Amino acid sequence: MLPGPPQGLLKMLNPCLGPAPALLPGMPLQALHGPGMLGCLYQLLAIWGWTSWQRLHHVQAPTLVLTGEDDPFVAPVNGHIVASCLRNAVLESVDCGHLFVFERAGETARRVERFVEKQPA
Repeated sequence: MLPGPPQGLLKMLNPCLGPAPALLPGMPLQALHGPGMLGCLYQLLAIWGWTSWQRLHHVQAPTLVLTGEDDPFVAPVNGHIVASCLRNAVLESVDCGHLFVFERAGETARRVERFVEKQPA
């Protein structure tokens, strides 16, 4: 994986500065507990130290790869890399950031539904 811009990754070091409170204003504050400093550190280590790239060509299932166009944590080019390594992938970009599943829940659900509906039963 190619990491996003450093300023986005640095936000992960401080759970209080993370994107969830700003992006999900309707959620109760108790639902916004972050993973804590150790959890953020583990996430950063996973970003820099783990990859499935060498195994992607084994995936035979049709796969929808969604990426946020303005993702500050995971560079959108990663979606292109993943999709190009899969045998049967469809790549779609959402005009949003890292939390497009929450910010654009309806749009994301429709994209997934369209993809699933196109698959043979």
